[in-house]
Amino acid sequence: MGTDPRELDSICAGIDINPVKFYRFRTVHRNGKSRALATPVGRLRDILSRLNRHLQRFEFPDYMHGGLRGRSTKTYALPHVRRKSVLKSDLKDFFPSIRPGRVYDTFLKLGCTPDVAHYITRLTTVNGQLPQGSPTSTVVAALVSIGMAVRLRGLADFVDGHSGTFVDDLALSGPPWVGRFRSTVRRIIRQERLTPNDLKTVVVKSSEEQVIAGVRVNHGLDAPKTKVHEVRALIEQLHLDVADGKSPDLSVLRSIRGKIQHVDSLNRGAAHSLTRRLARALEGDSAEINHTVSGNSSGIRRQPSLQRH
Repeated sequence: MGTDPRELDSICAGIDINPVKFYRFRTVHRNGKSRALATPVGRLRDILSRLNRHLQRFEFPDYMHGGLRGRSTKTYALPHVRRKSVLKSDLKDFFPSIRPGRVYDTFLKLGCTPDVAHYITRLTTVNGQLPQGSPTSTVVAALVSIGMAVRLRGLADFVDGHSGTFVDDLALSGPPWVGRFRSTVRRIIRQERLTPNDLKTVVVKSSEEQVIAGVRVNHGLDAPKTKVHEVRALIEQLHLDVADGKSPDLSVLRSIRGKIQHVDSLNRGAAHSLTRRLARALEGDSAEINHTVSGNSSGIRRQPSLQRH
């Protein structure tokens, strides 16, 4: 990892004494929720980035996704396409609930010597928990929760269905009566020393819009209708603001384009339609605004299509 025990001892001791020297702590607010982030900086960031590349070499089950090389929301959602019923849930306070002792035990079980497990634990945890915002946190959390994922797959095999996990999100799909196993899923999570989020445990039938990690799976991988409608509403509000003579907010423009790009990854036709709507919404602007919108500062383009790279 480009370091030595002396430096590691110094960094680990420093994290305990003065965490703010090694982490940038901040709170972000999104969709009405607050999330505490701890992003490593400096030398610790370099070491953890290297460690992440090593940890990614573990052979994870193909039903685990999220933060793992070669896997994405698409690979997570694909097995659940055209299922009669989908049981969705997530884990409450997933990263904060993973304590150093759990991380240490996990790496011992994986075959690490006690001193290696000790260093990994000290480097990847701060303030007694796995931090959100660190390059290693997602893969470490995946290693900690392998047991839960394996047991959920056993349940999926029993009901002739499919299961998968995506960081703190999980899904079990199959026949219409999959919902009967809600309590079983909850019990498995608790037995694996994690906490189910009962408020977000739902069963979605094929007659409803089934969305898994932002991907609609009713008839194939598609953009959720709710997401497309959300972007249309944002563009319509932007159009009204421009018509009133207001200059477009660059942060809003970036947000809209980011949402269109997400839609484009799932449904190019819908993305093209949204891009055309955005172009029409900006028509009639001053040349100065047009230059700003089409420039690199916001990434919005006036062309009616999005290019894939």
